[in-house]
Amino acid sequence: MDFFCFFFQAEDGIRDFCLSRGLGDVYKRQGRLKKEMADLKTALLNGENLRENEELAKHADWAEEFMGRHPEFNADNAEEIIKDEIGQVFAKVLECAGVYKCTAEGREHLKKFLTEVQNG
Repeated sequence: MDFFCFFFQAEDGIRDFCLSRGLGDVYKRQGRLKKEMADLKTALLNGENLRENEELAKHADWAEEFMGRHPEFNADNAEEIIKDEIGQVFAKVLECAGVYKCTAEGREHLKKFLTEVQNG
């Protein structure tokens, strides 16, 4: 069984992969994703090889997968399709997520979870 384990610190309703450095830092990363998705859209519309693009290569497997489901992909619907596919990825992440409060009880439950994962 393959699985990924992500740990997020919850602070003021923000979920982040590292210690919070404030809202500005979170929004900067959102800007990066927005730019990469705009670049992805352009690359896909131009028929570029994503694996040859250092910035977009990390998205190549995902893009190839969803492009197979969307033969209708064109300039008029590209942004909508990409946004919908991003939403599906995030929905799957949330479906598989566990949240543990930063309390003694939360830490105890996290330890129990990690033990279960370790012991298979």
